Amino acid sequence: IRLELQKLPFMRTTYADWVELVERALVHSISQMVKSKNVISKAMSEDQLTLYLTSPIHGMGFDVSFEKNQGGNVDITVEGDDDMLWLGEAKKYSDYGKLMGGYQQLTDRYSPGLPKQLNGAVIIYMFGRDAGSMLATWRAYLEDARIDLVAMDVEDHPLQFRTEETHKGTGQTLSTRHFVVPLYHKPTDAD
Repeated sequence: IRLELQKLPFMRTTYADWVELVERALVHSISQMVKSKNVISKAMSEDQLTLYLTSPIHGMGFDVSFEKNQGGNVDITVEGDDDMLWLGEAKKYSDYGKLMGGYQQLTDRYSPGLPKQLNGAVIIYMFGRDAGSMLATWRAYLEDARIDLVAMDVEDHPLQFRTEETHKGTGQTLSTRHFVVPLYHKPTDAD
């Protein structure tokens, strides 16, 4: 990912290619975070978890900001050349209403809806069991609540899905990827 990012200034990079690279970096960072779930505490704040999540992405060379003002304080802002922008809103799972609040912040408040600024993610830190079931219920909840929203699977990623809907201010199509970070850790073996 780092090598591909370093090549971008020398290539004609499309927004779609850049977004794919950002999302691949996020998938990698989530994988690393889940591997370390034994040292991650449920007592950690959303901010602490998000800083933990974004550190590897920053280390890859992405221009990542935390709590940057973009129509409000966005949890994760990734900026690229030529005004490319990707936004992420992170929530610790407690209920679907809280997740909906995060989704609404991302799509209705933070997203500018301009060309090359139409992608982002909802990142859900899940400390409970069965993250897949929670994510399926979240998807159904969103589909019921947002009339114009279309949800689709992300190939080869069963713990993710993507939604699209029209940005209210610009009429452009917003694309949001929903990630769950499964952090359940209750070993049953004896120490």
